[in-house]
Amino acid sequence: MAARFTRMPLAAGLAMALAGAAYADSGSYEIAATDCNSAAQRVVSNTGGQLLSVSATTEGGKSACRVTVLVPSKGDKRPRKVTKTVSK
Repeated sequence: MAARFTRMPLAAGLAMALAGAAYADSGSYEIAATDCNSAAQRVVSNTGGQLLSVSATTEGGKSACRVTVLVPSKGDKRPRKVTKTVSK
């Protein structure tokens, strides 16, 4: 039996990925949401996937965004979880 997945608006996915930001001591979650929004949109657009999570990270001393999407596969195969790191 094939699994069914629903697509959600990007803003809703970001809100889910950043749930709990109100409990943070600093504004780092809010900044990550602002800075990584366009990166998440690009990855979702390029892969045709569904946004699972977005987080700000540092790679090689530079700020980056780690975006995880669920990419549908062809046929009856399970969707793939793909994580991309995009520089800001």
